[in-house]
Amino acid sequence: LNYENEREVGEGVRASPVDRADVSVTTKLPGRHHGFDATLRSFEESLPGLGLDYVDLYLIHWPLPAVDKYVDSWRAMIRLREEGVVREGLVTSIAETHGVTPSQVVLRWHLQLGAVPIPKSADELRQRENLDVFRFELSDAEVEAISTLESGRLWDADPETPEEF
Repeated sequence: LNYENEREVGEGVRASPVDRADVSVTTKLPGRHHGFDATLRSFEESLPGLGLDYVDLYLIHWPLPAVDKYVDSWRAMIRLREEGVVREGLVTSIAETHGVTPSQVVLRWHLQLGAVPIPKSADELRQRENLDVFRFELSDAEVEAISTLESGRLWDADPETPEEF
């Protein structure tokens, strides 16, 4: 929405001879639309603007901790994924390859990068799943592919400082 190019992106995807399944389309949630209902409304504007049935990745543009609505936005994004209008293709594909969940892939990715992820869950099954990340290993190519999803701004930006609002 912020870049006002969703219509053009959608037109390009539809006009391209490349199959839609082979094109990864990403859009972002603007900071001014944080919150559960606002996230859903924002996406409902984006998808028709793109003229597509789904997007492959829906990002929170900036977490804006001072506003403290990013968790609600995340929950809305989970709903959109469950509805099939947002599809996290790469991580899901890697998870299917290893017979694990996407969450386990992301936790394993953190471990293989040398980070210490601290997942939180009150659900016993999810806790067990979070601990079960040592029975498989991601290939170097898989780690690199997941790492390319990050655009470079994460490593030197302060999420406490709003970039846009």
